[in-house]
Amino acid sequence: MQQGQALINETKQDTSLTADQTSTLTDSCSILRWTRVADGYGSQTTTWNTIATGVLCAVNRDTEGDESEVAERLTQHNKYIVHLPASTDVRAYDQILWQGKYMNVNNVFEPVSIETLKVVYASVFS
Repeated sequence: MQQGQALINETKQDTSLTADQTSTLTDSCSILRWTRVADGYGSQTTTWNTIATGVLCAVNRDTEGDESEVAERLTQHNKYIVHLPASTDVRAYDQILWQGKYMNVNNVFEPVSIETLKVVYASVFS
């Protein structure tokens, strides 16, 4: 098999795998990012800006919870693993709005090989 044909076959397999995994994304969410915008007075302010809506996703609750002390109260952090299409523009410190819950993106898992889904670790503070 020639090198060009092998590359074409590998690309077809990657596309098929991506399509298979994307079919498991049965919900949708929005991605928000902290951005600078004009304040109308010649200066700038920062605000949450929705950068994507209707993003396919699958959200699973992580089995490990986390707690911290905030304002002298023990606060539960509900951790989630969010699967998104590989091409999704999402970064650490973004927010995901899913089913009325705002989740802080803690980490975006970056694979060392072919990316077929983007995996995000996020938490909701309750």
